[in-house]
Amino acid sequence: RRVHGEIIAEHTVHLVMLRRSVPTVFRKLRYLSTSTVNEQEVQKFSALAKEWWNPNGPMCALHDMNPIRVSYIRQKAVAHLNLPKDSPVPFKALDALDLGCGAGILTEAIARLGASVVGVDATSEVIEVAKLHSIRDPVVERNVRYMCTTAEDLVREDRHFDIICSMEVVEHVNDLPGFLASASKLLRPGGSLFLSTINRTPSSYAAAIIMAEHIFGLAPKGTHEWNKFVKPDELVALLTQSKLTFESIQGVAYNPLGRKWVYTSSVDVNYMMHATKPVI
Repeated sequence: RRVHGEIIAEHTVHLVMLRRSVPTVFRKLRYLSTSTVNEQEVQKFSALAKEWWNPNGPMCALHDMNPIRVSYIRQKAVAHLNLPKDSPVPFKALDALDLGCGAGILTEAIARLGASVVGVDATSEVIEVAKLHSIRDPVVERNVRYMCTTAEDLVREDRHFDIICSMEVVEHVNDLPGFLASASKLLRPGGSLFLSTINRTPSSYAAAIIMAEHIFGLAPKGTHEWNKFVKPDELVALLTQSKLTFESIQGVAYNPLGRKWVYTSSVDVNYMMHATKPVI
């Protein structure tokens, strides 16, 4: 047994060393060949990986946003899928996909609602952080599988889900129509797709870039590009193009002093959207 253990350990060390020795350029090729992944965004969020789970770090606004987006997802999914609204695990027996999951802030919350969740991100560093964090909670560890892959790869694998969440992601992809088309293919008929993003308005430039990045430091400078923000009507048109049905939109606003997100009737800056896939 000792000899076998030593051999396994030796091979493991060799594999780790081999992986580390592969030039970065080869690890990038996989992402560059996938149209919807923006390599600059991958590198940007890779640098934030180690701080992702620090609630007072560079991702603090994302941590603060999680309760309100989980509430929105739960409310709309329960109503649309006719789930038990008073159950602590209303998503039990459902398959969910967190597309662009980062280090798993939303993924873990969806898992605690009972779903079997696949968390997907194109940034390997944040996926490793997500995996390490998931073992802290037996429920999360049991219900979540993290993958460093893309929506297009999942389509090729013929995967399908009842609920798909892609929150704070669409403003970071290269090919938004292609990304949403892949999401549509991954969604089961009757399923729900949840998105959140930032409107492209003068107000969003002031709030999401000048105030959030340069004044309050709620996000690292350069996190957002205003010209990649998405207007609601543009997003609805792309959802329709991908054979999805727009269901609802909800504006949300952040109070950086109180560190609290609230619902608002305005969608001038941040908003969440619910779409569904018709039953054939």
